[in-house]
Amino acid sequence: MALKEDLVKKLVSMKNMRRGSVVAQFYDIVKANGSAKRNGPYYLYLCRDNRKKKNLSCRLKDEDEVKRYRDEISNFRTFEEVCADYIDVWQQICDINARANRESKEGQQGEPKQKQPKELQKDSKEDESQEKKSSKQSFRKSIKK
Repeated sequence: MALKEDLVKKLVSMKNMRRGSVVAQFYDIVKANGSAKRNGPYYLYLCRDNRKKKNLSCRLKDEDEVKRYRDEISNFRTFEEVCADYIDVWQQICDINARANRESKEGQQGEPKQKQPKELQKDSKEDESQEKKSSKQSFRKSIKK
């Protein structure tokens, strides 16, 4: 249970997070005289809004903003990993509980009865009917005496 509690503490302690990614864009410019110049990097934040089913993007203005967005994206990925671990722990707990329930039911019922083959069932019925006949005959004999 300590693992489950540790995961909950991690989830609660997480701060700002966001999904998506930060990418750097560069623009190549060719001047009239034929010389080329590369401008950039220009940083873009990209993400998918699943509710609206749209891709979103915005330009990040400075290095501090880029660092903050990358930290928040990293926090979100950590959050996803911790959630996956938490789900795994709960699945293991459910499996253990199910196994314990099965074992306790088997213990209460004892050994499950095994069905006899039909040939043996017939023989046992014949034996029972013969025992009944003999007990009836012995009972009749005892009454006549």
